[in-house]
Amino acid sequence: RRKDSVKLAKELGISISTFSEILRAAERRVFSEYLRA
Repeated sequence: RRKDSVKLAKELGISISTFSEILRAAERRVFSEYLRA
């Protein structure tokens, strides 16, 4: 059970880091559009 939770936490960490990267890229895109407008 503990092994499963560790595996889950690892996958969750990977998905969270990926999500934050996507969020950062989206923020940059929105910001550049805002500056251009």
